[in-house]
Formats: sequence, C-alpha cells, structure tokens
Amino acid sequence: MSAVQRREITDADARPLALVFRKNLLPLSETFIRNQVLALQRWRALLIGLHCVEGLELARLNYQLLATWKLRPIPNVLRAALRELNLPPPGVRRYLQSLHADVAHVHFGTDLVALWPMLNQLRMPIIATLHGYDINVHAEAWRRSGRASRKYPERLLEIAQDPRVRFVAVSNA
Repeated sequence: MSAVQRREITDADARPLALVFRKNLLPLSETFIRNQVLALQRWRALLIGLHCVEGLELARLNYQLLATWKLRPIPNVLRAALRELNLPPPGVRRYLQSLHADVAHVHFGTDLVALWPMLNQLRMPIIATLHGYDINVHAEAWRRSGRASRKYPERLLEIAQDPRVRFVAVSNA
C-alpha cells in the first residue's frame, strides 16, 4: 500500500477488471479517455496514472496514482538506472499484480514504453491505443530528442514483439 495513492476502489464488483493507464491524469484534451472509462459496462475500470495534472475532473472515476517516488523518494540516479534497465520502481510491480486484473489498456505508445517495466511483469493481455504522434514521427527525431525518449522507437518495436501486446490505431496516421 505504501507505493500507491488510492481513490475509492471497490472490490465487490464481479466484472473483470481493466487497468487503464495514462501517465498524466487527465489533461483537458483527453476527454476520450475519461469517456471510455465511464462508458464501460461489462468491465470495471481502474484508471492508473503517475501524476495528476490540472485538467479533467476525476471525481466520477475509479483511479489511483502510483506515487512511489513521492512517498519514498528515489534518487535521480536510481530512477535513471531503473529506466535504462527497464525495471519498475520498488513495490509497484507487486501492488499491480495484487489487483488480479484481466487486461491492461495503455493510451499512447509513449506511455506504453514508459510504463513497460511495470506492465511487462503483469502477465496479462495489453492493449495499446496509438493516437497519432506516438507512431507518426521519424525514428531519428526521437533519437535527437531528450534522453528519456531517445530509445522510444527501438523500445516500442521490442514491446510489439511480445505476444501479449496488441495495438489499436485511432487516426489515419
């Protein structure tokens, strides 16, 4: 529990659980994510993020923030090493496994790559929705960008080889 910030979780619901991931919950431009989560009927959804941003109202959503580094600070050097080695922050993997979810849905390929160290350990089907910019930029542009995203194209291609991962493209890009 120490690795997670909780918001109204209900376990009494017998429907299968879908973990819906977005790094930042939820910018004003992402009403489509909120609407998707609210529209699910045969599934119960738990929206999981790393940060809350000023944006959409989350009160009607079942959501949690994975905030390990806020509760137990991780030095920047360790955080960078974990990212390079594709390892999750301490305690997060164990917590996500304890949810016994049936499927994970990640919005944006960039979030899939960033969250892969946690998702890779879950042993469940993973759906990634690609919205356009996350797949429509030349690999060289990513390599010239910041350190965290320079390996994005290669990591996305590696993740795409995992038989649990499926992609949905929702734009002409």
